[in-house]
Amino acid sequence: MEFTVHVPSTYDYRFSSQRREDILDLLKKLYIIEKNSNCPVFLVDAKDLEAYTTTEKDMKKSLSRFPASNLLCPEENLIKDADDFSSTQDAEVDYNQKNQRAEP
Repeated sequence: MEFTVHVPSTYDYRFSSQRREDILDLLKKLYIIEKNSNCPVFLVDAKDLEAYTTTEKDMKKSLSRFPASNLLCPEENLIKDADDFSSTQDAEVDYNQKNQRAEP
């Protein structure tokens, strides 16, 4: 099962693993420890995640393939506080501002 890790300071990392859920769960927990908020998780209905993964070439062209906010999945949040939803949206804005990338 495929997943992409969006990294604000560099290009994204795309992985495929049968242990996807275990890996994502660990990443979400580590994100909470580091950021004290939920890790934004986006769910897309796609055969592969190429269209949602910013590559090294994309970065050189100042392009971003960060998923649209309507694909954000609050059901994946580990912190269930309703107020935390805004912090996941802030993370997306922060991600895009740090990279100053244009949407494709």
